[in-house]
Amino acid sequence: MKRNYITVAILLFVLPVVFGTVIVSLFAQALPNVIESPLFVRLAILPDLLASNFLQALKLIFIELHLLAVKSVHNSELVWGIYLSLSDFVLLAVSALFLSKALEQWGVLNTKQKWLIVLSALLCWSVPFELWLIGCCTAGSDWWLEILLLSKAYVSNPFIDTINWQGIYQNISEVSVLLRILLYVAGIVLMRISIRTQ
Repeated sequence: MKRNYITVAILLFVLPVVFGTVIVSLFAQALPNVIESPLFVRLAILPDLLASNFLQALKLIFIELHLLAVKSVHNSELVWGIYLSLSDFVLLAVSALFLSKALEQWGVLNTKQKWLIVLSALLCWSVPFELWLIGCCTAGSDWWLEILLLSKAYVSNPFIDTINWQGIYQNISEVSVLLRILLYVAGIVLMRISIRTQ
């Protein structure tokens, strides 16, 4: 039973990465052809950085340097990229453990509880993943929701569109860290509630 539990947790850890890659591939109409780890490439500089500026090094290791990058590169140009930092992997691992525990009780849950578990998983999975899209007015990666809103604002015509995409993007970007935290906590809490209300 313990081996099955670990297998399910690993699958739930990998599933959002695969799912996100497929969605972006379809959206950008370009398959991924590069998988790399920018963090591992820069491991040599980390000891010196830890010794000289410990807090900056921790920020670099857990947030800024990506542990995994899945990219689509054509003619030496990046078409799109999905990036996951070490902190993103921690969030995915924790949600995978919670979700695998919830799925152990799947057979005794009613339909409402099952939908709540699916919704909670989607909330947790919406927090990680930074995205970079070609043609979008940015030079790097950011939270996928911000990038999609930015790309929409970039091509929208404020004189014709009834939705102010630029305003939505600016409002989201100002509170993106807080919003990500709230979405993740809401997902975990909802997952726990859906199991307890049997």
